Amino acid sequence: MKKKKAITFILFVLLLLRVLSFLPPLKELFKKNYNYERLERAYYSSQYMVEKPEGAMPDNALYNFTAGYYLRGDNPILVNPEQPPLGKYFLSLSLVFFQNTVVITYFFFYLTIFAFFLLAKLILKNTDLALITTFMFSFEKIFLNQLRYTPMLDIIQLCFIILSFYFFIDWVENKKRKTLILASVSLGVTVAVKFFITALVIFISWVVFLAIKKRWRQIFRLSIWVGLSTYLILSVSYLRVLWEEPSLLRVLK
Repeated sequence: MKKKKAITFILFVLLLLRVLSFLPPLKELFKKNYNYERLERAYYSSQYMVEKPEGAMPDNALYNFTAGYYLRGDNPILVNPEQPPLGKYFLSLSLVFFQNTVVITYFFFYLTIFAFFLLAKLILKNTDLALITTFMFSFEKIFLNQLRYTPMLDIIQLCFIILSFYFFIDWVENKKRKTLILASVSLGVTVAVKFFITALVIFISWVVFLAIKKRWRQIFRLSIWVGLSTYLILSVSYLRVLWEEPSLLRVLK
């Protein structure tokens, strides 16, 4: 028993050292370096506004600008309407408290790692294997690139995708209403952060899984909660737009 606890502790320390190695110096993390005017000039001279732009504006710069744009109370469908606004509102929240969008990126980065560990433990039923799996996940280059090109919406969406699977599996195993609601809310946030197709594929996979198990009542309950959660979260996300156009369907069109 002591040997097993020692192995678990060593694995935990290795994972902790690994994830903490990504954290920049606090002075750099909390640096107030947001410049809305510079981003605004870059946006209005970019490919989004000019037929022959001087240079291309990358996605992370676009999201950075949009976060400040939303913070001014402007209509969220006028800038970057291709993506739902919730993820960029998270970035705006970071601007309110820290005057940069780096802090919120690291917050979701570490929350994603923690959520991945919870999911791995739930599936593998073994803490040591979950720690090893999470340690391996921390080397994924696409995941780590979210810290190189900040801010990006993918890290926020990934966090809620993992949480949605965690709560869904827990609901299937334990049949608790609380985890059904949390799975539905997590999937609804996934829709409201970035293009809906990812969440749709996840939802279909859940329905197919339950259909194979012939759990028709659970499919009905899942559909109701996911639909309701998604509608409410999207409504709140587009509240600024709905103030002028009350129909959510027209806004999404």
